[in-house]
Amino acid sequence: MALSASIRDVTSESVFKEPELTGKRSLTAMISTAMLMLAIGSADADETNHCISTRAASFRLEREPVAIAGLDLPVSLPREGFVQVGEMIRPSPVGDFTNSAGPFDPASQRLYLWAYSQNGWINVRTGESGVIRPPLYFPANDVEDSTFIERSEVLGVQFYSGYTAPHWLTGAQFYRVYQIDGAEMTRVAALEARMLRYVGDDPEAGLAVFARADVLWPRDLSSLAWYDGERITSTFPSGPPVRTRRCDLPE
Repeated sequence: MALSASIRDVTSESVFKEPELTGKRSLTAMISTAMLMLAIGSADADETNHCISTRAASFRLEREPVAIAGLDLPVSLPREGFVQVGEMIRPSPVGDFTNSAGPFDPASQRLYLWAYSQNGWINVRTGESGVIRPPLYFPANDVEDSTFIERSEVLGVQFYSGYTAPHWLTGAQFYRVYQIDGAEMTRVAALEARMLRYVGDDPEAGLAVFARADVLWPRDLSSLAWYDGERITSTFPSGPPVRTRRCDLPE
């Protein structure tokens, strides 16, 4: 059974591109960036110093059981094409090449599975399972391994983003961002338009944090956006953090 996808805030079938900066606009952007960096560097010690919480979304599966965050049952691959959760053994919805498990969604009791070319899920209590469609890839020219599903703990939902496979006739690809809440999978137009991908949570603000898919984070903070599950609430530098860092890195 495939997890159905609906569209929220419908977007047009187009590849979103940032306009090129030329002439005075380019100079203005450079000056603004320089001023921003100076402001961040001179921030007072008592100003808010948020961090972005990140953790591994999935874990490599072997014959030996592994622990998945939030799940009180061990998970393993007892034999090719099957997954074991606690005492329950079921055929893997993603087939013989099942490689990784996670994240786990406590609300829906769904454990997500990854098998190179596709993602799927299995209900750890009932054994019901399904696959995630469409498969998404990143970068656009790498259509062998699908991207991983990520989980935001502060919002209690999953995110799945990347490029669609090339259209069979035109070769066109489109950037997609899906939010998975239980059995509901919806496209998020606001995140797609900015070509954002989930990078972690801001625990202090209670928001999920996104960055441009093509930006090296956390080295580059310029594309950060904060999302509350329904809309982008703020973007860098007007977002909650004065100085943003990963929670697992020293200040």
